[in-house]
Order: sequence, then C-alpha cells, then structure tokens
Amino acid sequence: MGMSKKDNKYFKITTSKFSRRDNPYREAKTTCDKFISFLSLSPEGRMRAIVLDEIGLSEEDLSEMPNNKRIKVETIITNKTEEKLNSSVYK
Repeated sequence: MGMSKKDNKYFKITTSKFSRRDNPYREAKTTCDKFISFLSLSPEGRMRAIVLDEIGLSEEDLSEMPNNKRIKVETIITNKTEEKLNSSVYK
C-alpha cells in the first residue's frame, strides 16, 4: 500500500518548473566534476592542463589541429611547462 508518485509530497518537490537543462545547480555539478577529474590527473597532467588553459586551448583543440601546427603548440606547452618548473618554489 505505497503512495503513488503523484501523492508523494517529496516527488512534487523534486519536480519543479525547472527542467534539468535550466537547473541552476547543474553548472555547479559540472564544475565540481571538472575539478574532481583535474585532481585525478597526474602532476604532469595537471601542469599540462594549466598551461593549455593559459594559452586558451583544450586537448580536443589540439587533436583537431593539423600536425605541423600541433607540433608548434606542443613546443610552446613544453617551454611553458619548463618555465613553470624552473621558477617553482619546490627547488
């Protein structure tokens, strides 16, 4: 003798006028998911992600580039990573 979903007051609370797309909390979850995936990267992967963010690119952007341009960008990433490591407080 359970309550139907229509009679359940909690169901009415969770179904609001917002669709999942318009939910203001959806962005926070996405940001949280991005942060957790960032933390799961190796230290080298984190450094690469930081450098890519600084130059305004993503791994997807790199994969779509022609090889000659990608090699140039990879060189920039390597140089910026070395600069960061050389100026590190962990020396």
